[in-house]
Formats: sequence, C-alpha cells, structure tokens
Amino acid sequence: MVMGSAYILKTTSSTTSGYEMHRMENQVAALEQDMQRTQIEIADYSSINNIQTRLASMNMIEATGVKYMGVKDTVVAKK
Repeated sequence: MVMGSAYILKTTSSTTSGYEMHRMENQVAALEQDMQRTQIEIADYSSINNIQTRLASMNMIEATGVKYMGVKDTVVAKK
C-alpha cells in the first residue's frame, strides 16, 4: 500500500512537472514571437522613408543653411 501511494505521488509529480515545462516552453515561444514582431516594428519605424513621412505629417521642414559655432580655449569650470 505504501509503495503504491509513493508510485502515484511520484507519477503525479512528474506529470505536473511535465505540464509546467510544456506551459513554460509555450510561453517562451510566444515571447520570442512577440520580440521578433517588436524588432520588425522598430526597423520599420527607424527606416528613413518612414521618418520622412512622419516629419512631413508634422509640418516639419528640412533645415537649410546650418552654421556651426566654434569655441576656442574656453574653460567650462574652474576650481
């Protein structure tokens, strides 16, 4: 009787562990798929064509005649 109970307990424990492992594998697969979709979305939003389209829809224009200032021998902080 004791051996039978131990066998049933062990079998139940193994079945539960197997089910949990299968559930986690499915969760990992779903997360990997979600990550791949996110990477594709990032690549799409980062494309220059997409950026230019979004800038145009926000009524932004390209900057022209940009001039840069140079600073020589300037101290930012003193002790």
